[in-house]
Amino acid sequence: MVKPQVKFPDMNKDGKITKADILMGRGVIPKAQKGKTPKAKKEMPKKEMPKKKLTPKQMEKLKEHSKHHSPKHMAMMRKDMKMGMSFTKAHNKAQKAVGK
Repeated sequence: MVKPQVKFPDMNKDGKITKADILMGRGVIPKAQKGKTPKAKKEMPKKEMPKKKLTPKQMEKLKEHSKHHSPKHMAMMRKDMKMGMSFTKAHNKAQKAVGK
């Protein structure tokens, strides 16, 4: 004896049974409230950190580093480090953007 299939409920009330309905049924996505579809979260714009001075240790390290790299590379690293980026991250970013 074959049981009749039960239709899956329309969880987000858009009139169609979609993957979103199944994910809502499983609890992966929050359920819609009173016929409203869930809204995507707005991304907050990234705030730039205030510029700070480089420490004497950072300046010394950059001076040593400048022997092997172009002035453009060094300027980009200096700017990124003033914005709070670490030496390694600033170096990798400058390598990708400017090169050696």
